Amino acid sequence: MCKLCICGLLLALSFSVGCGGSGGSSSGTPPITPVNIQGQYEVIASLTANPSGVSLIETNFSQAGTSVSASTQNVVVIQGTQSSNGIMLVSLGGECDNGTLGHDSIQGTFSSQTQASISLNEAGSLGTVAATGNVTFASDGSTITTGTYSIPAACGFLADNGPIVGTKISPFSGSYAGMLNNGADAVIVSVNQSGLNLTVTGTDNGTVFTLTGSVVGATFDVTGTIAGQPVEDVGIYDHTNNTFLVFDTQLNFLGTLKAGTNPQAVAVASKLFKTAR
Repeated sequence: MCKLCICGLLLALSFSVGCGGSGGSSSGTPPITPVNIQGQYEVIASLTANPSGVSLIETNFSQAGTSVSASTQNVVVIQGTQSSNGIMLVSLGGECDNGTLGHDSIQGTFSSQTQASISLNEAGSLGTVAATGNVTFASDGSTITTGTYSIPAACGFLADNGPIVGTKISPFSGSYAGMLNNGADAVIVSVNQSGLNLTVTGTDNGTVFTLTGSVVGATFDVTGTIAGQPVEDVGIYDHTNNTFLVFDTQLNFLGTLKAGTNPQAVAVASKLFKTAR
């Protein structure tokens, strides 16, 4: 009877281990835990068909497990040209957008901790197209270290491909100052971001104002009134030297706001962008 009991016990243990019981190991591929890229991101794609051309994809990534996305309200595409002096911003929108925003979205999936396939989907008034990219993020998710994209011919543009780089953008905060509108306006502001909402309070030649709006990637769009006049300013943050470049809605350059509270201080030249054509 004791031998039978022992044999039965060994048989039971063998069955438990073989079926993935508490003493066994699970089979299959371990789950992926991707790096965290949730939040504001700036992606720069260099063009091959036009060697001086670049596309800036400003986005607010949402991330759930291995999936990444950004809705049309959280994607801003800007076309530009690049030289040794920086990037000149030329026009808003992607290839199919016909100069307007609000048509583009992003979907992506991580295949490993740092590698992902990401698609920019355009659905503008000129047609539809999807640009697909394969990128590798840094181990902390702060940058795209390497990447490539391809896009088929669409909306009157040639097929293209090229390299991708990217940078995670910290929420905007702090005091900035500068001379805007060809030096006519001495502006001092305090910039405060809550979620993806932006509040800019300050003075323009001593007149107190408050502008509110939103951020997408490294860009902002704020509206309000200054001295009784309606105002809408858009701009882009240069993360390399902590400055804001301010434009009107037609991308006409208004001036630079640099960290600090002295608008008369010598302006800091942008390291990423140039403003003179």
